[in-house]
Amino acid sequence: MTRVLIIGLDGATLDLMKPWMDQGLLPTFNHLRTTGAYGPLRSTIPPYSAPAWVSICTGVNPGTHGIYDFFHTDTLTKKIVNTTYRKAPALWNYLTSLNKTSLIVNVPITYPPEPIQGVLISGLLTPSERSPFTYPASIKHDLTDDKLGTFEFEQVGADEVPKYLAAKYAPDKLIDMTNTSTRSHATVTQN
Repeated sequence: MTRVLIIGLDGATLDLMKPWMDQGLLPTFNHLRTTGAYGPLRSTIPPYSAPAWVSICTGVNPGTHGIYDFFHTDTLTKKIVNTTYRKAPALWNYLTSLNKTSLIVNVPITYPPEPIQGVLISGLLTPSERSPFTYPASIKHDLTDDKLGTFEFEQVGADEVPKYLAAKYAPDKLIDMTNTSTRSHATVTQN
């Protein structure tokens, strides 16, 4: 059976990661680099995380999938985008139609989770822990330390301070938050 693993790191460009891999600071990524495939990607137009993540998942540009920002604005309202705004199927939709199983963990703009063959735990832009953020819904009850592991949502800031400001004024706190959520996602994924 062929398995495929896709790891997406927002903002982790090769010009940053290659020197760290060469210094032995990222041994797992170095192993993936030497045994797998890697390379620079062109971003979307506009070059924002929201349309870029949706383009990665759908294989089409923002003009086709319909998401240009983290917000959808019409003449009267401004709403946070979610999967219902996406106008193109994602990779896991195709795999489900081919009777293939997917495990999707912490991908931005995957809330509300879609029915797929496999498991989907939504990522950035999930409204809260109280939201129905998993498919199947029963998986949410297994996200505890004694089962699959606790799922820590990625935060958009630290103590109500946006990430870009936290990175400047409280980098240690932001690093700790990022490490905690990353470890939790890894634990849940491998369980």
